[in-house]
Amino acid sequence: MTTLPIIPLNDKLSEQEATQAVLAYLPTCSKCEASYKQMKFDLPNKYLALRPEHRDMQRVRKEELWVAALRNISAHHNKPGNAIYEGLLVKRRGGGFQLASRAKEEQAKKEKANGSSKTSEHEQRGADPGPRQLRDKPHRTGAG
Repeated sequence: MTTLPIIPLNDKLSEQEATQAVLAYLPTCSKCEASYKQMKFDLPNKYLALRPEHRDMQRVRKEELWVAALRNISAHHNKPGNAIYEGLLVKRRGGGFQLASRAKEEQAKKEKANGSSKTSEHEQRGADPGPRQLRDKPHRTGAG
């Protein structure tokens, strides 16, 4: 079980640390999904213990340095070990992530193993089992 908030080990937040925070955060969101804008606001407040150097602004993107690790989750979607590649997250159109069915199943197993019998809000609403996996489709960028 992940201990919250996640404390980055180095001056730079790693992609793995960002992924742990996202996987802990998404189950609390409507439809188990969130935009980058939502995550940039919510993750530092409860899920990440960021130091001042993580909050410095990037020169090019004009956003805090730690956000690069969040974006790297999408950028490295085709690499083994990445949460998208492993079927735990799905990229949202327009930016952000949705919890994939596999991650929801793993979370339910953990809750069952911990003796938690509560049903998730997602299950209570009778929502579909989860998003389609987009991993096998070619990634398109830009207009055209």
